[in-house]
Amino acid sequence: MAAYNGELKVMQIIWEWVEEKLTREEIKNEILLRTDNKGRSVWHVAAYRGKLDMMQIIMEWSQEKLAREEIKNEILLSTDREGRTVWDVAEYWGKIDVMQKILEWTEENKQQRR
Repeated sequence: MAAYNGELKVMQIIWEWVEEKLTREEIKNEILLRTDNKGRSVWHVAAYRGKLDMMQIIMEWSQEKLAREEIKNEILLSTDREGRTVWDVAEYWGKIDVMQKILEWTEENKQQRR
C-alpha cells in the first residue's frame, strides 16, 4: 500500500522494521517478491505509479538481498497475471523515465554477470 500511495518515508520505516525482525528469506519472499491478487509486485505498482524514487530504493534493497539471477528473473522479467512485465506496465502508462531506468538496470545486471 505504501508503494501504491507513493509514501517513500513510510516504505523506509517499514524497511527498517523488516530488516530488524525478518530473516533474509522472509524479506525475499514476503516483501521483495510478494504479489497481490493480480500478480503485481511492489515493483509493478511503483512502475505503474511512475515512482522512480521508490523503484530506485526497491532495486537497492533487492541488490542487498537477492542474487543477480533473482533480480533478473523475479524483478526485471517477472510478470503479473496478465503477463505484463514492469517494462510493459511503464510503457502502457507512458512512464518514459521509468522505462529508461529499467533499461539501465537491465544493462547493469548483465554486466555484473560477466
